[in-house]
Amino acid sequence: MSMHLPDRPAWRCLACDKAWPCVPGKEHLQIEYRNQSAVLAIYMLSQMAAAAPEIGEQVTGSDLYRRFLGWIPGPA
Repeated sequence: MSMHLPDRPAWRCLACDKAWPCVPGKEHLQIEYRNQSAVLAIYMLSQMAAAAPEIGEQVTGSDLYRRFLGWIPGPA
């Protein structure tokens, strides 16, 4: 099984070469952090902070937000 992890500094998926987090990567993260959406949000915020200087010129701040945080479900 291929792991859908980021390839830095491009922040593309190692398995499928889509922008990370890719759909399978998001699904894996949601399973890994099930019932812990706040912890997932903190993790993804740290990933966004790491990615911003590396890909920031290629995307807007709102695009970074949607890509790294916008897909995370709120608390139940």
